[in-house]
Amino acid sequence: MPLPSPAELGLPKKFKEFRSQQSAAIERIAQSDKKVILLQSPTGSGKTGIMAGLGKYLKKRIVYACHTKQLQSQVVSDFPYAVELKGRANYPCVRGGKFTCAECTRKGGSSKARCEDCKYQDCDERFPKGTHKTCPCKPDCPFEIQKAEAEAAEMAILNTPLYLNEINFTQSFQDRPWVVLDEGDLTERALMGFIGVSITAHQIKQLRLTPPKVKTQLEPWFAWIRNDAMPAIDFRLGQIANSGDFFELRESTELERLQGKLRFLTNENINNWVLVQEDQVDPQTGEVIEKKSWTFKPVYISRYARRNLWDHAERFLVMSGTLISAYQCARDFGLKDEDVGWIELGSTFPVARRPIYFRPAADMARKNKDHAWPSMVNAIDAILQKHPREKGLIHAVSYPLARYIVEHSKYKGRLMDHDSSNRISTLERFKADPSPNVMVSPSMDRGVDLPGPLLDFILIPKVPFPSLGDAQVSRRLYGSDDGQLWYAVQTIRTLIQMTGRGMRSETDSCKSYILDEAFRRLYGQYFNLFPEYWREAICKE
Repeated sequence: MPLPSPAELGLPKKFKEFRSQQSAAIERIAQSDKKVILLQSPTGSGKTGIMAGLGKYLKKRIVYACHTKQLQSQVVSDFPYAVELKGRANYPCVRGGKFTCAECTRKGGSSKARCEDCKYQDCDERFPKGTHKTCPCKPDCPFEIQKAEAEAAEMAILNTPLYLNEINFTQSFQDRPWVVLDEGDLTERALMGFIGVSITAHQIKQLRLTPPKVKTQLEPWFAWIRNDAMPAIDFRLGQIANSGDFFELRESTELERLQGKLRFLTNENINNWVLVQEDQVDPQTGEVIEKKSWTFKPVYISRYARRNLWDHAERFLVMSGTLISAYQCARDFGLKDEDVGWIELGSTFPVARRPIYFRPAADMARKNKDHAWPSMVNAIDAILQKHPREKGLIHAVSYPLARYIVEHSKYKGRLMDHDSSNRISTLERFKADPSPNVMVSPSMDRGVDLPGPLLDFILIPKVPFPSLGDAQVSRRLYGSDDGQLWYAVQTIRTLIQMTGRGMRSETDSCKSYILDEAFRRLYGQYFNLFPEYWREAICKE
């Protein structure tokens, strides 16, 4: 029986018909008995139509989760029957003023101090202390109302971190037969963020503590958590237990979250974790939230993935243009090979509009920096000279390389760079200015769309190998038999994401230039990992 048309299935009018590869994908997914279907689907191949068509075809309710606000908003606008749920801080509390649902008491019993700003002034009379488990205002809570609508909807739209939080801590969205994880190559990162524990310098100061003398090793930190941090958190929570103050309510919520994570961490095997000192970055914008933090990460997320994700729904559809390897995804996600199905789609964008040129200018390995970086700038300048009236993006990989390129290029006047605090504002200036400017950035390989006249060419001066200065990356690379494969998959994912920033529709046109000699080795050794739609775009001038 042929797949019904979008109109027959009840999809919005914008979905006029399924392309052949969309129909084939929907039918294959529907017929599969695999727990997790991996769909490698590049931009423009119609994965949104596949996701929505699958739900309609099977008559199943779907949870759709993704990582970027832009994609979340796009899906909400495409499907009138979808209901979006955002984090609690996005909804105003019924108490009014500056309170949001993130400052909810959600405590057993009632407290006059907590309720003095509430729209209800007689909580203690209506609900004697100890007779209710949560705030009696909960039925009027905008977040709870929106969540109830999302749970009942045919399609619920959440960001992935919120989805992980809801299924693990509130047991919400547990009855969905299908969960769609878009931008699915970031699933491991999302689980890492959910399981990992970060302690910021601000939190340490807030608790009136000093960090351990040795800050680079796990053992002193674990002892510090048990002997100093946990007692300090207990004491502070006791101090503000009945406060109705906005800031102390927010502090209480944050400390309770930290307390739970630290308690979990101290029960873990220390040998399975690594310590990384890093800035805390907003995953949506790339802006730095906290200048200094210490993050505890599991070396492998696979040991936690099943109980924190895969056990919470019947079936999963994981979609991305850069999943790269079904084998490696299964290992990273803690799945057995027999649990995983694989479907790969081609690109619908004309190859001639998305050419990729390999022009080796230097081997950009760290040991070659002194002579490689000047050679690279010369190669970049030669390409900038060839594109005098066009807008470009240089993926500089690191801030030092970005600064070097800007400072030494003879086309410095065209170049725009940024630091960690003004990334978004600089990007918006770049978009708004019609001049042939060139953005130089170490952090625009994802979550940035520059269609049409906003981007004409892309330069990749260095293959984006993950940094071995990251303890977790180093342990993954050298600590298992498939470490080299894992490392190559991460590199290839980022490289392909880099070349895709300017191709968002079949009418776009954007050239990419790879300038690092190291690409020759990577491509030769792992040729089969590169998706066919990407390999077909490599050409000679």
